[in-house]
Amino acid sequence: MAEEGEIDLAAIAEYMKNQAREKYPQMAWALNHPEVGPLLQRAAAEGWDAARFQGELLKTQWYKSTTDSARVWERLLNEDPATAAKTLDRKVRDIQTLAGRIGLTGIDFNAWQPGWVFAVDATRETWDETRIVQELLSRWGTGGTDAQQGGQLGGMMDSVKGTAAQYLTPITDDAAYQMASKMLYGTLDQAGMAAYFKDQAVIRFSGNEQVLNMLNNGFTPREIFQPLVQQTAQLLELAPAQVDLMDPKWQGMLDYTDPQTNTVRPMTQTEAGRYVRGLDEYRQTDGAVRQASEFAEFIGQKMGAVA
Repeated sequence: MAEEGEIDLAAIAEYMKNQAREKYPQMAWALNHPEVGPLLQRAAAEGWDAARFQGELLKTQWYKSTTDSARVWERLLNEDPATAAKTLDRKVRDIQTLAGRIGLTGIDFNAWQPGWVFAVDATRETWDETRIVQELLSRWGTGGTDAQQGGQLGGMMDSVKGTAAQYLTPITDDAAYQMASKMLYGTLDQAGMAAYFKDQAVIRFSGNEQVLNMLNNGFTPREIFQPLVQQTAQLLELAPAQVDLMDPKWQGMLDYTDPQTNTVRPMTQTEAGRYVRGLDEYRQTDGAVRQASEFAEFIGQKMGAVA
């Protein structure tokens, strides 16, 4: 309380706030705002009408730098903090669930920690699920080699890598992660991803008319060369999955220059069988050893018959 003869500044300030509350009840929540509060008190003191107040409010840095949804959230925080807290708690739980679903782990959602602040941003700006996923991946998706390989994101990375393998296109973990992220964003679908790898295969086999024709008929390179893979695996006594057609040693089978026509084509199975039998790996197989033994025995029998 002010001494006798002194001006009670606190009482005046409270009086001005009350005047502002009465004249602009819809903005009463902003009376303690550092920029909007003084504007409200001035408007009440000078008797501004609603149009003038709105005009001045639109000029404030606060209004220029915030969205409609952010202003609604700020009002709720000030008018009904309990409801605001419940709304934020629900958003935190929703984002935790979504982060786990797409494979993002280790985000701290405790109060004032990065995950909690993120949830405040999402609530304040009313982000939808697509935007939340984009922001989560942007802030915590560090690439395809960490814990981010789990969940939906990990499943999509596996899908990307599997499709790349079908089209004999090498792909790094990071590239697979980026493509899987786009699929989660909704900016790339399965058909678009397959079309990309098909285009890469068309470039890869641009001089190989037989392969190009089959690609254009809907076959993947892995399907096109499956007979050669099966035969190679059988000769080398391997599982078909162990025959990696992206290994440079198999490129001669895929892009063989025909000595008669000088055109590029895949080897026939006869040509491929001959090629595989010339490899060191084949000579070490049980079949090759057995064949060599049988041949040596046959020669020995022939030599004995001649003697």
